[in-house]
Amino acid sequence: TPLTLAAAENRALIHHTHFDERGLGHLALGLAKASGQPVAVIVTSGTATANLYPALIEAGLTGEKLILLTADRPPELIDCGANQAIRQPGMFASHPSQTLSLPRPSQDISARWLVSTLDQALGALHCGGVHINCPFAEPLYGDMDDTGAEWQQQLGDWWQSDKPWLRHSLHLESEKQRDWFFWRQKRGVVVAGRMRAEEGVKVAEWAKTLGWPLIGDVLSQTGQPLPCADLWLGNGKAVSELAQAQIIVQLGSSLTSKRVLQWQATCEPEETGWF
Repeated sequence: TPLTLAAAENRALIHHTHFDERGLGHLALGLAKASGQPVAVIVTSGTATANLYPALIEAGLTGEKLILLTADRPPELIDCGANQAIRQPGMFASHPSQTLSLPRPSQDISARWLVSTLDQALGALHCGGVHINCPFAEPLYGDMDDTGAEWQQQLGDWWQSDKPWLRHSLHLESEKQRDWFFWRQKRGVVVAGRMRAEEGVKVAEWAKTLGWPLIGDVLSQTGQPLPCADLWLGNGKAVSELAQAQIIVQLGSSLTSKRVLQWQATCEPEETGWF
């Protein structure tokens, strides 16, 4: 397809192929987990797009970033019996963080509008996926020419740069600065959820610096200073000791241990924090 050909010509990209679309989605999810970077997925039109649904949902739950580039048939071929033609826009419901349905390729489209629209959608991607639906009319292949050169001139020198088209200003609610020295005078517990390996090492070092026990979920990659939490959290004496904690801080998300979740639900510390 034009999408795969364009990706193949871009030497800055690392390419992976897969014989199954569902497997391709999970391959992309694994690459996003390992790298911590957004991963683009290209599929053809029709049911191939639907096979990305499980990976998209998982990305939204675990915080990975996927960019779904789905080829589509032009609007006039939908609902008329054409091959590989289904209603793709909106098929993922509310699971994508952003959904774009692009017009079919034409030099009548403003290049500045197109790049701005894409850049704005990707700039707002913090976790989960962006679905960009790309309809193409036949012929899909043809001789290379310079018909797009004038169209690209609307973008000036940006086309050869590595800078974003739009400069996003991220407005976050400023939180009161934590008094870490004050916290160190308190009895606390650190709970580690799902995180990358390098983050797990830093969390373990931070808990050791504070002198607080670290309860690491199986997905935390903290080295488990207190292993087998599922077992010893069933001990009444251990739970009573933890009940004296004045502060509980959770770093990471997606706790999977039922015992840890049960203990967390019964805690009544003076202060809690989730980061």
